[in-house]
Order: sequence, then C-alpha cells, then structure tokens
Amino acid sequence: MAIPEMNGVGAVQGNGNKYELKPQKEQKMGNLPVGQGYGETNDVRPKFGVVNDYGGDIANFAKFKGNDKNDAMRLTNSAANDVKKQYMQLQHEYPGIELQFEPMPNPQTAGKKREGFFNYQQQLDNWKDNAMTQINNARERNTVEVVGDAVEAVNQNTNEKAATNAALTAGYGEANLKATEDGVAEVNEHGDKNTGKIIANDNRNTRSIKSTVNARADRLEAGQKALSYQMEAGFDGVNRNIDGLHSDMKKGFDRTSRENHAEHAQTRRAIKSDGEKSRATIQREADRVIDTLDPTGINRAIKGIRDMAVKAGKSVGDFITQNPEALVPGLGVPIWAARKITAGM
Repeated sequence: MAIPEMNGVGAVQGNGNKYELKPQKEQKMGNLPVGQGYGETNDVRPKFGVVNDYGGDIANFAKFKGNDKNDAMRLTNSAANDVKKQYMQLQHEYPGIELQFEPMPNPQTAGKKREGFFNYQQQLDNWKDNAMTQINNARERNTVEVVGDAVEAVNQNTNEKAATNAALTAGYGEANLKATEDGVAEVNEHGDKNTGKIIANDNRNTRSIKSTVNARADRLEAGQKALSYQMEAGFDGVNRNIDGLHSDMKKGFDRTSRENHAEHAQTRRAIKSDGEKSRATIQREADRVIDTLDPTGINRAIKGIRDMAVKAGKSVGDFITQNPEALVPGLGVPIWAARKITAGM
C-alpha cells in the first residue's frame, strides 16, 4: 500500500518497498533562506528513523548568543527524543514498519544571535510537528489494513459457519417434521376412541353439577325464609320493649311531678308559717319599743316618717302603703309594725 508523501519525504514499509525523496522548494523563515529539510542541501541520503546530527556538539550552536546556545542544544535533543519515543511506539504496534523523516534543521544556517535563535526554534517546532503527523498517518493507514484483514477473516469464517448451520437446520427440520406427522397420526387414532368416553363423562358431570346447584338453592331459600321470620319476631319484640319503656318513663315522670308539687307546696307552707312567726316576733318587738317611748320620742318618729314621704314625693299614706318594709328613723322597726305610731297619721 502506497504511503502519501509528507513534506517531500516518503516511507518504507516492512515489505521493503522504498519511496524516493523529492527535493523541496526553497523555503524562507523570516528573511533567512531554508534549504531542504531546514538544513543544508548537500546531504540528501535516505536515512530511516530519527537522525540527530546537531544535538551532540555545542559548537553547532556557536552563532547564537550566550545562554541561547545551551537552550538551542537542549531544545534540539528534546525534540529528537520526543519523536524517537513515538516512532518506537509505532514500531511496537506494527513491527517491521519504517519511516524516513526530514533531516533536522541545521542551526548553523538559521542566522546569528537572538534572531537566529528564534528562527531555529521555529524551524525545530515545524520539524517536530511534521514528524509527529507522519507517525500518526502511518498508524492510521496500518490500523485500517489490520481491521480490513480482520473483517475479511471474520466474513470468511461467518460464511463457512452459515453453510454448516444451514445444513444442520435442514436436517433437524426434516427429522422434526417426520416426528410431528407420526405424533399427529397417533393422536388421531386415540382421539376417536376417547371422544365417546369424554362425552359420557361430561354428561355425568353436568347432571351432578345441576343436582348440587338445585339442592343448594333449596337450602338457601329455606334459610332466607327462616331468617325473615326471625327478623319479624325480633322487630315485634323490640317494638313491645319500646312501648313498655315509654309507659315506664311516663309513669316515672308523673310520679316525679306529683312529688315535686307536694314538696313545693310543703315548702311554701313552711315558708309562710315561718314568715308569719317572724312577723309576729317583729310586731311584738316593735310594740315593746314604741311602748317605751315618751311623747317626744313618738313625735320624733312621726316626723321621720313624714320626712321620708316628702323626700319620696308622696303623701304619708301612699308612702306607708307602698314602703311597708322601710324602717322608722330612730326606732329600726319596719313601718308596717309601727301601727301604734302610724294609726293616727
């Protein structure tokens, strides 16, 4: 399988096919010309793998200034080692593959001092990027080939197994068909003999089921009637109990009412009796007090009653009639008990 060119550089597969290097057109990096492979144009020998012609000698970076020499040498070796690692990984994945990379850029043709150092850095980065791309492309091409071979092998194996399975399926199908036909014939033979037995058995089962259902229906009807009678009797008993309860309650209420009425009458009589006894006691006490008064005391009591009548805006007679419980001033007895005084007013 042919490998596309990468910046004018081909590759060699493990089968020994070689691809010629094609000269690049002159490139320019800034104002400085860059020859084939970023280096001099004299060395175009095909070399496989990574060839680091400059990283081993600090003199190759003499045109750069100061510490730029050491940095340029370090960057050169770092770029070469990174590409080598990826190339070794590719060869581990696909043994026998070989790639031709561009020559590493020549630091002596990049220019002088700081400007030359920066130009060389750019050339080195470009060389590394191209080499990594070349490795990735080779990996993709070989992966496609490996997958294609595997698919072809799987397809071939699948076709062979499909043919075998088809033959086995056909054989099994014929055997199953024969067994099925024999089974159907046997079922038909026994079926005719058993049909009559099945029908007779079904008839017996039907009669038995019908008899059982009718017996259960009769028992259910009888149970419902008995339950109905019991419920009616229960309702009658409940009604009688309710009527008796009403009668007892009415009798109780009447008896309580009579008892309460008698008790109230007795209480009223007792109160009246007590009241009459109290009035008699008060009357005797009032008479006794009045009898002890001299004419001046009696006149003072009469004047007190008249003053209360005037203050109430009533006549003496109306005041005495309407306020029998009012106490006579100076005596402390009610007006109704001071008849010995009020009789002459």
